[in-house]
Amino acid sequence: MAFFGAKGTYFVATDKGVYRSDDQGQTWRIKSPKATTAVTQGFCGGVKGDGVVLYCSQTTGSQIYKSTDLRETWIPALGNLSPTNSYSRVQGAENDPNVLYIRGCRHQA
Repeated sequence: MAFFGAKGTYFVATDKGVYRSDDQGQTWRIKSPKATTAVTQGFCGGVKGDGVVLYCSQTTGSQIYKSTDLRETWIPALGNLSPTNSYSRVQGAENDPNVLYIRGCRHQA
């Protein structure tokens, strides 16, 4: 899963986390929403004006995280959700990165 931001800033998500490059892919830094062993399930980004919006879902918890500061900080994007929900796909709308489409599933204990 990859997203290309403005001015040579690239983002990529793997099962190990979200990475950012500020030099067109020469070097990469990791900073995922949570410092855990969670696997990244869904990732997307969008640009509107000068702003970049990123979203990430992980295997632990039932939250989708949002970053508006080039992934320096992540905040819950959807508020409090049931711990039985899992979000495997996230996709931002092409014309507005603040609109998010998600695919989830419900797990029964």
